[in-house]
Amino acid sequence: MLIRLIAALCMLPALTFAQPVLVPGFDECADLQVGKGEPLGSCVRGAFGNCLAWPAGETAGTACFIDAKDEWGDLLGQRLQRIRDRGDERLGKIAEIETRYELERSLRECDRRMELMLLDVPQDDQSAYLRAQCEATAVAATLVTLILRAGQAE
Repeated sequence: MLIRLIAALCMLPALTFAQPVLVPGFDECADLQVGKGEPLGSCVRGAFGNCLAWPAGETAGTACFIDAKDEWGDLLGQRLQRIRDRGDERLGKIAEIETRYELERSLRECDRRMELMLLDVPQDDQSAYLRAQCEATAVAATLVTLILRAGQAE
C-alpha cells in the first residue's frame, strides 16, 4: 500500500490532474491563508466536511475518505509540479524527497495506531473508516507541510 502510493507520487510529473471533487477550492484557500500568514487548518477541515458528515463506520464515509486521500494525493502532486516548474532542479528534488519521507512517516503512524487499536477490538467497518480517515488526513497534512515549506523557500 505505502509502496504503491510512493510509486504513484514518483510518476506524478507525467500525469494530468482533474479538478478534485471532495476538496474544491483548497488551493485557493491555502494560498490565501499562507498570504495572510494564517493556519491552513480551516482549509483542511472545510475539505473534509463531506466525509465527516457520515457516522463513523459507515461504508459511504470510508469510501469518502478513500476518495479524499486520492484527491489530496493529486493536489500534493500538483504542488510538487509547481515547485519543479520554478526551474530550480535542486529545490524540486529536495521537495520530492522531503515530501516522500513526510508521507511515509505519517502513513506509518496510521499503521501504528491501527495495530494498537486492533489489540483491543476486532477489525470491522469502524476500524476501516478510522484507517481511511487517518490515511486521508496523513496525505492532507503532508500537503500542508509542503505548502508551508515551499512558502519559506520563496
